[in-house]
Parts: sequence; C-alpha cells; structure tokens
Amino acid sequence: IPLPEINKEDSRNRLERLKTLRARALIWALFSTGQRVSDVTALTRNDLEDAKSGNLIEKQNIKTGRTAHFMLGEDASASISDYLNERNDNSPFLFIQHGRWGTPPHNALPVFFLQDGYTKGYGAKLSTKSAREITKLVAEYAGYIKNGKNVAGVHVSPHAFRHYHLTKLKMLGLPLDVI
Repeated sequence: IPLPEINKEDSRNRLERLKTLRARALIWALFSTGQRVSDVTALTRNDLEDAKSGNLIEKQNIKTGRTAHFMLGEDASASISDYLNERNDNSPFLFIQHGRWGTPPHNALPVFFLQDGYTKGYGAKLSTKSAREITKLVAEYAGYIKNGKNVAGVHVSPHAFRHYHLTKLKMLGLPLDVI
C-alpha cells in the first residue's frame, strides 16, 4: 500500500497515512504471530518492548484463557514502530482507533486511554471488526478480492493468517501438541 505524503496543514492525508501504517503493522503482526485477531488487537507497547529485546511475548489468549508464547519478528516490530512514531500519542495499545483528523483530542489525559470499558474514540483499542475490515481492504488492494468476491482462489481474513502460520510451523517439523 503506498504511503501518502503529508504536510502539517493536511489532516486528511495525515489520517490516510496513519491508516496505511496501521494496516501494514496489523498485517505484519497477524502474519508473524499466528495469533487470533482479538489477541493481536490487544497487544500493548509493553509487548512490543518485550519483542524488541528478543523476549517471547507471553499473553493470555482472550478466547481460550491459555497462555500463548510468540514473537513479532523484525518486519512486524519495525512496521509497528513506524506506526507508533507517526501516531505520537500515549495510548498503551499498538492498534488504535483514530479520530476524524488522526490526532488525539486536546483534552485527552493519559488515564483516558486506560479506563476499563472505554471502547470508542482516539486511542481506544482497535476492534476486531475493524481489523477484519482492514484485512479485507488490503486484500482488495493486493488484487485478491474484486467487487467483494474472491478472485485469486485464496481465502483472505485475519484467521487465514493463523492457518498459514500454523501450516508453516508444521512444515518445519514442530509437533502438533507444540503448535
């Protein structure tokens, strides 16, 4: 996806640039981790720091409650860092909702992003529905989907990245109980 150039006066291009960087980072995270979309959208800045220091990320799966261990990989970490640098906010989540102009509201406090149950507005965690829509848009841009129909014979969804990742692990010889 081409990255729009921005100038400080052009809020529309800023928002498009943020959305493009978010889409790249999200796709890399789904591809490199093999985690469910709900678990990827719940990743935080602390998880990224663990990944950058070479540690496995250890998270409790939202759906199963089991602990998962995974890595982001260099490309995913770099892509997420590019996105975070462009955002310039203090939300703890890696993937967030953006406002109409792609900038935090002037009255936002650091605690604003941490409140339990807070689900809408700039800095809130990206919903799984939005992540699925982003994946579909990227698939359309890549030519896998045209006019809402799959034309490449490849199923594209956040969950398809999970299948791809697990298939690669199996091909590398990892036992199924480990996968």
